[in-house]
Amino acid sequence: MKNKPDKDIGDLLMDQQIFAGVGNKIRVEALYRAGVHPFSKVAKIPPTALAKLITAVRRYAKSFIKILKKPDTIMILKLIKKITMMTAMK
Repeated sequence: MKNKPDKDIGDLLMDQQIFAGVGNKIRVEALYRAGVHPFSKVAKIPPTALAKLITAVRRYAKSFIKILKKPDTIMILKLIKKITMMTAMK
């Protein structure tokens, strides 16, 4: 992250070379939980806020994975996929 000080933190979180697996949902939630604005430049974010953000990314990603593994969630996602495919065929 220190190699890209002029980059917006919101964009940097989507860089899969730095934060593999972070998508928009995790990015937005982690930024909110850490109290960091997505357009903040990396160089302008205090080290304590960066640490809080990284912790928020890790914690939310772990909880997000747990939710996705629940049987009810899997069933709902399969249903959404089926509906989407049926709608696309019309």
